[in-house]
Amino acid sequence: MAALPSARVSRVLLREATKADLDPSAKDDGHPTFERIDFSSAVPVDLLGLRGSMAFNSSTRYELNGGHLENAGDRAVLVQTKGNLQRLLKAGLKLEQQLSEAQLQPGCFGENLFVDGESFDAATLCVGDVLRGWRDDRPTELRLQIASPRCPCGKVDEKLGKTCTLNGVRAHCARTGLAGFFLRTLSKGDIQDGDVLKVVERPHPEWTLSRVSHLIYGNDKAVMQYLLRSRKAAKDLKTPVILREEFMGSQSELEELATLEALAIFEWREYLVQMLGQAPIGRYKAKSRRRSPAKWILVAVISVTALAVLRRRKRDWLSC
Repeated sequence: MAALPSARVSRVLLREATKADLDPSAKDDGHPTFERIDFSSAVPVDLLGLRGSMAFNSSTRYELNGGHLENAGDRAVLVQTKGNLQRLLKAGLKLEQQLSEAQLQPGCFGENLFVDGESFDAATLCVGDVLRGWRDDRPTELRLQIASPRCPCGKVDEKLGKTCTLNGVRAHCARTGLAGFFLRTLSKGDIQDGDVLKVVERPHPEWTLSRVSHLIYGNDKAVMQYLLRSRKAAKDLKTPVILREEFMGSQSELEELATLEALAIFEWREYLVQMLGQAPIGRYKAKSRRRSPAKWILVAVISVTALAVLRRRKRDWLSC
């Protein structure tokens, strides 16, 4: 049996809140796409992610796009890897602006963590993999689990390639899983540059991130329509985001994936369950179960406050 992969964390990246995170009616306030703050000291990791870092799942935009707070933990930490970026660079995509190594640097996909392992990528990692943090050759308290590939939004094409077509970076990454992956927090802890993430459990070795991405987003029409359809589904609670005939696998694969509890609900399992005509989950649940906007604004304000505290602690640490 092959050894389970591991990779070193080379960057920890936090994001400040924008007006749109706090107020769903606010217009874009001019923040550059995927702007991040490089943080070298240890950052606490909670159930919703890196403390002090604003994220889609802790903003008002998450509910407006069909998210439920009870599923937000499936998107706690977004990771991108050196292995994924190398595969993307070698893909030979025909773009309006060709990709370069200078562009494909840590933070270019808006991730929280960038890891160096070349064998740590969509083809070698699986849904349900449990990762343990290591520091100075000792395990830390932090335990995380891979919940899903990252389903990229249109901002990816704005930043990389400038090609909003089937041949663009967003569409390619959606089909292959190269846009990174989300982790849920199993045991809280902290993380910093130089830590190692080791896969310590692999309950679903057959479900690599690349395979799952291909099955759900591999169809040409689906990969070009999922952004528009998902927004519509968040409003009417019925629009199919991925049609049954667009699913790239067999009926047995569909049924197995739909019941894979380790797979995130948002943007993944909710679509499979909808294809099968089963009781709705995720964005297809009744609106009465949604949280009020005030709850999401509170979550966002807490993130802003936590980032301010982290920055103050960092300044104090540097002055010692």
